[in-house]
Amino acid sequence: MTEKHNRISDYIFTALKMALEQKDLQTAELLTRALENTISKGLENTAIEERRNFSDQFEIAMTELQALRKAQKIH
Repeated sequence: MTEKHNRISDYIFTALKMALEQKDLQTAELLTRALENTISKGLENTAIEERRNFSDQFEIAMTELQALRKAQKIH
């Protein structure tokens, strides 16, 4: 992993992606809540371009989470 981490949300997002790759739904759900919490606190201080890029990545992760929920029959 060579991702740059400047904020706690970066670390949480990396962990979320790992949980999704490992198909660990329970951990992914917890990390999603933690990520939403940290993002909502820090958005006002984040550049618009950085937010847009992160939003795209977050949207992809949420799509993967929905697929994992469906695969494990949890909605």
